[in-house]
Amino acid sequence: MIILAYFSENGIPKTGLSPVLYIYDLSDDSLVIDGEAMSEVAQGGYKYDFVAFDGTKDYYIICDSVTLIGSERYLYGSSSGLGDIEAILVDTNELQTDWTNAGRLDAILDTIAEDTTTNIPALIDDVPTVAEFEARTILAEDYVVVGDTIAGVTTATNLTNAPSNGDLTATMKESINAEVDAAIETYHLDHLLAADYDPASKPGVATALLNELVENDGGVSRFTENALEQGPDTITGITLSGDYDAAKTASQAGDLMGLSNDAITSAKFDESTAFPLKSADSGSTMIARTGADSDTLETLSDQVDLLQIDISFIKQVESGRWKVDGNQMIFYEDDNETEIMRFNLFDGDGVASESNIKDRQRV
Repeated sequence: MIILAYFSENGIPKTGLSPVLYIYDLSDDSLVIDGEAMSEVAQGGYKYDFVAFDGTKDYYIICDSVTLIGSERYLYGSSSGLGDIEAILVDTNELQTDWTNAGRLDAILDTIAEDTTTNIPALIDDVPTVAEFEARTILAEDYVVVGDTIAGVTTATNLTNAPSNGDLTATMKESINAEVDAAIETYHLDHLLAADYDPASKPGVATALLNELVENDGGVSRFTENALEQGPDTITGITLSGDYDAAKTASQAGDLMGLSNDAITSAKFDESTAFPLKSADSGSTMIARTGADSDTLETLSDQVDLLQIDISFIKQVESGRWKVDGNQMIFYEDDNETEIMRFNLFDGDGVASESNIKDRQRV
């Protein structure tokens, strides 16, 4: 094992040294190399051939430059055992030996070939193509009829991609469709959409769910009273039970509103003034009117938008930067960068000035 050390002085490779080496065996802390000289390589590098190195052991290594001082004098290192690597190397070498001619594994293959009169290399070279494999006959003990080929069995049994890849024949499709149609008719599912449903002569069992919910209304199906009795009337809030007709009559008569028949008349209701909507109103103008007859919240909305723009401008002027540049005053938005307006400044005599300002005119 080659041990390499690099010495430098003030960051520069140090040549011309005569370093010595100390190595301790950490299994018993014994000093196995005691101050032996290292040979110079080049550019501050020095080496020593540790012939007695044992890959199963750990070592502590000290390289002494002898003449350098401070932290640059010594170099320290260690070497961990390489037992696992050496074991792998031994096993690899053993496998290589086993596979050589007359090696253990080679001898086993030779014995198999001799006992079975099989030419193993010839078998490897004779692997069938896909077409040859599909054409081969499958034996009866493989659970198919003698004479069936692999290709034929694949077509008959593989339904994964049917029918896009032709895995289902036309006969198969007809048979499956017939079975499905028969099942639908057996359980009367065809009466949902594909067949006539006669409420006077219900199909299947009379107490089946759909038959119990539906009754005959002159040849037309309708929900039974029992089916609707727990449903609330959205107008009256009354449960639709036996008193449904009475409740509906009361609602239509206006009794629930507490109003007489002439409670609302044209004399009491002027649509142009009493209520903010007109019969001609539509869209956004169906919002309550305010002010004059032609004013709507749509008009007010436009005015609010203009007012909001003015308020936003005033806010920017008040909160942004004001700058006097020569005989001009510049106003910025609150980001202090975006200019929003600029004025020329004049003194009392109307002369452009940056002091004793008496007048300003927007540019």
